[in-house]
Parts: sequence; C-alpha cells; structure tokens
Amino acid sequence: MGYYVYILESNRSRHYIGFSSNLEERIIKHNSKHAGFTGTSEIWGIIIYKEVPTKSEAIQLERKLKSFKNYRRAIAYVRNIGGSGWLEHSDK
Repeated sequence: MGYYVYILESNRSRHYIGFSSNLEERIIKHNSKHAGFTGTSEIWGIIIYKEVPTKSEAIQLERKLKSFKNYRRAIAYVRNIGGSGWLEHSDK
C-alpha cells in the first residue's frame, strides 16, 4: 500500500498540504464538516499529488513542502526540483 502527498486548493483560494494512504477517502473527509482547517464550508480539490511507497517518505515529503510556508513555493519545488511522479489534477 502506498501513500499520497498532496496539495489542495479551496473555492476560496486557500491551500492545504497533507498526506494519506487513501486519497479519495481523505478528499471526502476534507470536504465534510469537521473540526480543523479544512472542515469549513469550503470545497477542496486536488491541485497536485504524488504516490510514495512508505509512510515515512510521505511524512518527510509533506514536511518538506510545508517548510516552504507558501503553497506557491511548494508547487514550484514540485514542478522544478521535486523529482518525477507528480500528477497535476486539472479539475478542482
């Protein structure tokens, strides 16, 4: 079983970086009412994601992306020097 590291964008142009072992279920959770950053009435969609083989790799990559403190820098890293395997999602 692999893990996914992803960047989301909301319909209010807010962004979230995370990881999960089940990307589809996690997106459903992000779009449901719950306590937490994504648990608002916003609609969240995937901008870009990558599958990695282990949880430790997912955590390491998520931390790297969050260390940029700016989603634009995280996406630039992914597109320019983040390696292969990233998939961009055109529908939000």
